[in-house]
Amino acid sequence: MGSEMCIRDRSEFFRVTITQVEDMNTRDGKCKWNEKGFSLVELIIVIAIMAVVIGTVVFSVSMVFSANAKTCCNNLQRAIADCKVTTMGKSEAWLVLYRGSDNQIYCQMYYNEAVIENDAEGNPKVKKDDDGNVIMKAVPANEEPQKIGGKRVVVTYIDTEGNEHQDLPTDAIDVNKRLTIAFDRSSGSFKNAPKSMEIIGGNRHYHLEFNELTGKVTVKQI
Repeated sequence: MGSEMCIRDRSEFFRVTITQVEDMNTRDGKCKWNEKGFSLVELIIVIAIMAVVIGTVVFSVSMVFSANAKTCCNNLQRAIADCKVTTMGKSEAWLVLYRGSDNQIYCQMYYNEAVIENDAEGNPKVKKDDDGNVIMKAVPANEEPQKIGGKRVVVTYIDTEGNEHQDLPTDAIDVNKRLTIAFDRSSGSFKNAPKSMEIIGGNRHYHLEFNELTGKVTVKQI
């Protein structure tokens, strides 16, 4: 009988002591170990939320890149149209496309302008060569080149000789390396232009076909 009482007293002591320790941990702001874990439903909910968040981020990034490709395509079309109008109405002009050192895509339009010099009396006159031809010089249409596309936009093209290029030239000065678009002033046809061009960004893919005879660009979204 005495032994049973002793055992019960000890059990009660340990039960009270453990309860006090748990209460102390709770009061101190410490979290007790939860041995329940996650249920299958809770795990499925967490995975579903993560999938929605990741999908939203991927979709947003893709939309940004797609918008960049569309903007680049539209800007290029406007630049080509301006070049044609300048050639037909004012002076021989040409458009230079290249990728800058910052990986952005740029274009710059140039036109020919007669060189003016002063004669012996100080009056300005058009400079001519020994054969009597007017000497022309290339003048940029704008002080700064126009940025038409971002660094994430991929531009490939096929030149007039059928060679494939996986990116735009990075040299806008060397006439043997730069990509130039120019028109014939008498007919409006392309005097210099690639056969075709691809502009890709995100989930947008634009195919540009350059018609040499008509001087028109046909754009098709793939």
